[in-house]
Amino acid sequence: MLMLGLNIFTDAIIRMKIFLIILLLSVSVGMEAQQVTIQADISTGCNPLLVSFSIQPESARDSITAYEWNFGNWTSLRTEMFPVVEFPMGSFDVSCTISTIDSSYSITQMDSVNEMTIDVMNCDDNLSIPNVFSPNDDNINDFFKIDTDGISEYTFSVYTRSGTLVYKSRSPTIIWDGRSLSGQKMKNGIYFYIISRPDDVPLNEVKGIVYLFE
Repeated sequence: MLMLGLNIFTDAIIRMKIFLIILLLSVSVGMEAQQVTIQADISTGCNPLLVSFSIQPESARDSITAYEWNFGNWTSLRTEMFPVVEFPMGSFDVSCTISTIDSSYSITQMDSVNEMTIDVMNCDDNLSIPNVFSPNDDNINDFFKIDTDGISEYTFSVYTRSGTLVYKSRSPTIIWDGRSLSGQKMKNGIYFYIISRPDDVPLNEVKGIVYLFE
């Protein structure tokens, strides 16, 4: 009887060990390392092209201890999490070398994240775009105005540095008086703009920065 009791106890332990092994294998499969990639808000556009970069997924950023960006245009940046770079006409291979302290992602110390290519071409619409204006009602440079052919229709959007839309229009003319859609005067500072064509013109988006100073 004693031997029978030991066999029952031993069998229970063996079954428990098998259950734990299966459980650990299931958990390890579910925790497969995630792929870390470069993301750009735009990868093809008109000369000059302003591109904002980031590392995805967002959850990986807390584990990254160092960045080294290479933009393929003889420029590089260190320790910058969200670089914004203006590219001239051409094709540019962008990469980022990072350090991480978390093995949950498929990168090791100073691993190179996969490259992506930025293509910048000369567009049919060569817009002459100013980079500063002063809406102080002195009749001197009061408007951010871009000369167009007056026929083609453009969508013109203005954003704060944090990405909040403050102004948008759709018209053959491109002009901004420094006020929001509700008529509120915007503060001095840097604003991002996007100009696009609603038709099927190739490479129909232009992005840039304008400085508002009263």
